[in-house]
Amino acid sequence: DEYANIADVCEGTGPKNDRNHYLERARVNGDPHGQSPMLWLCSAMLDAELSEPLMKTVENIRFRTDVDSTNCWLKVKFPVGKTKFPTLLWLHGGGLTAGKANFRDLSDNGIAQVTVNYRFLGETDADGVIDDAAAAIAWTIKNIESFGGDKTQVYVAGHSAGGYLTLMAGMDEKRLAKDGLST
Repeated sequence: DEYANIADVCEGTGPKNDRNHYLERARVNGDPHGQSPMLWLCSAMLDAELSEPLMKTVENIRFRTDVDSTNCWLKVKFPVGKTKFPTLLWLHGGGLTAGKANFRDLSDNGIAQVTVNYRFLGETDADGVIDDAAAAIAWTIKNIESFGGDKTQVYVAGHSAGGYLTLMAGMDEKRLAKDGLST
């Protein structure tokens, strides 16, 4: 409120062996029990903002050299000075006929991202597009540690056609087996 009182703070209570005793406490305004946690939260948010990791992007990385195409490349965005971070591999949508690699808005929170450009229908068939997705997954698992990431924390997702590629490349055991990986 206008006096900097936090609203709807659970009134203080002594210890009880009854869960409902805590859940049914009266809600008051300005109780000091609510002021400290709010200050702690503000302090933590300021600390997080100050320690937001610097992110670096490396572009135009070819992940397939076994096909003659200018469309098999990816970009990596990763936190500098951190290690063992998780990685999101993102496959864009576009009906397998359009679209381009793009990073998701993760507010640079220490999660690396790999975004992929793959061949479209017309340049290859559906199996070729799925193989591109599988090759990008394999490249990421095999190479993310060189950027500081943890290869056991690679998460694959996509939008629309990218979701389809995620499913097809990730669930068909023979796709990843080509690179010595399993689902």
